[in-house]
Amino acid sequence: MSKIKCTCGHVAVWIYMPSDGDDAFKCDKCVPRGCTCQQDFVNDEDYMKDELTGEEPKVSLIDEKGRLLPCCEWEYDKEGFEEDDYLSIS
Repeated sequence: MSKIKCTCGHVAVWIYMPSDGDDAFKCDKCVPRGCTCQQDFVNDEDYMKDELTGEEPKVSLIDEKGRLLPCCEWEYDKEGFEEDDYLSIS
């Protein structure tokens, strides 16, 4: 069995679940990072609430390598994805 490759040629370890095309598969270097869905509120008295919205400031969540997380619609598989399992979308 062979693994699905990212457009750059590396093994794709991320799949964008709402998509159904070749662009749905990305390697760890090519997956887009920094989506607003991967932010969390800062719960610290040292931060002032936003004067316009009244909300606490948000911080972007990062992975163990210090990189911004991709959108929550990207699913990760450290082993990559088998072409036979995704014939209809790859």
